[in-house]
Amino acid sequence: MYRLTGILCLVGCSSSMVTSTSTPPPPRSCSVFDGESGIPIRWGTLLERVSRADAVMLGEQHDDLLGHLVQHAILEDAPATSGLALEMLERDEQPLLDDFQDGVIDQVTFRELTESTNWAGPETWDDFYQPAIDVVLGRGGQVIAANAPRRYVRHARIEGESALPTGRPRSLWFDLPSNVDDSLYRKKFFDLMGDDFDPTAGEAFFLAQRIWDASMGKSVADLRASGAQPAILLVGAFHVVERGGTVLEYNHHRPSDDVLTINLVPDQSNDLPQDLLGSADIIILTGWRGAADP
Repeated sequence: MYRLTGILCLVGCSSSMVTSTSTPPPPRSCSVFDGESGIPIRWGTLLERVSRADAVMLGEQHDDLLGHLVQHAILEDAPATSGLALEMLERDEQPLLDDFQDGVIDQVTFRELTESTNWAGPETWDDFYQPAIDVVLGRGGQVIAANAPRRYVRHARIEGESALPTGRPRSLWFDLPSNVDDSLYRKKFFDLMGDDFDPTAGEAFFLAQRIWDASMGKSVADLRASGAQPAILLVGAFHVVERGGTVLEYNHHRPSDDVLTINLVPDQSNDLPQDLLGSADIIILTGWRGAADP
């Protein structure tokens, strides 16, 4: 069971296992590639595609410092109409986010009440996620807490989705998986778990994964419906690469929208590794010589 929990954390909370030892390079200098052809593209071309999209899914490795700086740069350069959704905040924390926006609480109180200080590792919130919030709020954009509260996801995993509350407001804090073809996503999930896991336990963990996907996909769809364009999601890469579950859920709610997936990969290669080709619409390599395996 402990190994199952670790795998669920891996697929739900992607990590690069990279630490920084010096100042990272400018984020706009990272190598950017078209995900289908593998051809390098300019930063300006990336921004053009961001500006045309209805939704942008920024798939990260949570502890990738340069990847977060790239996210901040994209948000800084994105259209003023863009909005931000975060996997890192749960829907029932939206009032705290609103209180922060309105000046009712300060940044320290906000991260303490949301227990976000160490979200991607010790003392990471202020450098990794708070700048993204500040950029969007600073220009009057919407910022939303996109994820399902972990306690409900855990309860569904143990007791089944029928045990989840149905009354408001609690039923508004999560979404159940839509009837979409998630067969490829399911295969990727179970391939990662391996053949030695109990199938019943595996199904329970996959349900938890899909509740996260359903909740985030619907949150981003609602953000786009409210007028944000594009609606930008910060999320672990597993949820969105190779048409991951969050993308499937968004497309279920808004099938005609243009969804742009971006895979942020802490790889130091000069050229795009072939195994990344097709993983997303755009791939950005965020590896650098100042980053080293611990």
